[in-house]
Amino acid sequence: MRTTIKKRPGELAAWQEFRLDARKSYEKLPWPVPSENEFWRRTDVSHLNLEQYDIPPITQSESLQALDVGDDFSGRLRFSGTRLVAAGLDTRLAQQGVVFSGLQQAPELVAALLGKSAIVPSIGKFQALNSAYFTHGYVLFVPAWLELKKPFEIEFSEKGSDSASHPRILIVLDEGARAQVVQTERSSDSGALFRNSVVEILLARASALDLTVFQEMNAATLNFVHGTVEIAGDATFNSLNAQFGSKLTKSDSAVRLKEPGAHAILNGIGFATGHQHFDQRTVQYHDAPNTKSSLRYKTAVKDTAYSVYQGMIRVEPGGQQVDAYQANQNLLLNDGARADSIPSLEIEANNLKCSHGTTVGKVDEEQVYYLMTRGLSREEAKRFIISGFFEEVFKEAPEKIQVILRQLIEQKLNQNMENAHVG
Repeated sequence: MRTTIKKRPGELAAWQEFRLDARKSYEKLPWPVPSENEFWRRTDVSHLNLEQYDIPPITQSESLQALDVGDDFSGRLRFSGTRLVAAGLDTRLAQQGVVFSGLQQAPELVAALLGKSAIVPSIGKFQALNSAYFTHGYVLFVPAWLELKKPFEIEFSEKGSDSASHPRILIVLDEGARAQVVQTERSSDSGALFRNSVVEILLARASALDLTVFQEMNAATLNFVHGTVEIAGDATFNSLNAQFGSKLTKSDSAVRLKEPGAHAILNGIGFATGHQHFDQRTVQYHDAPNTKSSLRYKTAVKDTAYSVYQGMIRVEPGGQQVDAYQANQNLLLNDGARADSIPSLEIEANNLKCSHGTTVGKVDEEQVYYLMTRGLSREEAKRFIISGFFEEVFKEAPEKIQVILRQLIEQKLNQNMENAHVG
């Protein structure tokens, strides 16, 4: 990209220095080539021309519309394109030290947090690109021992044709804090979009975060996601990642369990139709003894869509008495659909319990036949089986989230094969 780093209105010097260093990293890092990089072997981006995507100008935020949090939310944010247009935070929480805002509204805190997790610009080409040009995003900070039972809601509504979006998300929970976050990512129109997001989450000792993300971008969006969660002792991270939209989604997410008692519960569902391409990689790093992680990702693939899952459990030499589990299950709904699953383990300790499993298969015809003998049509029987395939993952989620997921799955089942090829 030829865009230079310019000082933005109201930007702190630390921000600009961080972005300048990231730009240097971006220029030095090689472009990912499938033949040279296992992580990119099944997703070829050699044809991607970033010059066609314009980064919108960053301006000072205008007055925001007030969002009512009512009895249902701790706080709410709404983005239109790269602009934060509406915000709301329970005033009692603000008085207790909670920060929940767009990046521009909390510059000192953002400057202190940028790049503090394992996500640093030098990790990869696209991470460096985000660090150099991040366009918008939010920061959430919850002080020590504050337990918030109502969720924070964030809505990203991307827009524009041939435009670039680089969201940056920073979530920090102090010691003993507890919070819930529900994030939705949509497109407000059908224009082609390059979306390249970075998520940094830091969980202090004994804290707990529940994070749910719904991705429903349009069929012309190229969606790249990079996330790191650092989990201190006795802290818990519980996530549900739901992938439904985009032309291409390439995600790389890692949890790092740094101290004894750290716990990660990672759930994901995806439904790829038409010519969609989903490529998701997860890494469970166990740096300390007596840590626990469990992962379950399920994907249904329809038409000529292609799903890839690459999973890694990495246990360091000090990771004794670790309990780690990883499962990836894929359901192929017709002959043209494809799914690749590549689980792996790297173990440098000898007193632990680690396991992984993977399945790729079609709808069981015996199950279909059984349901048909009970009065269902063939189509009704298949829908029942497909819906049930996902239930194991999201049955523990709040009822409101389960309702949304069932609606999204139903929409996918109703979609017909797209006419235009999406590479």
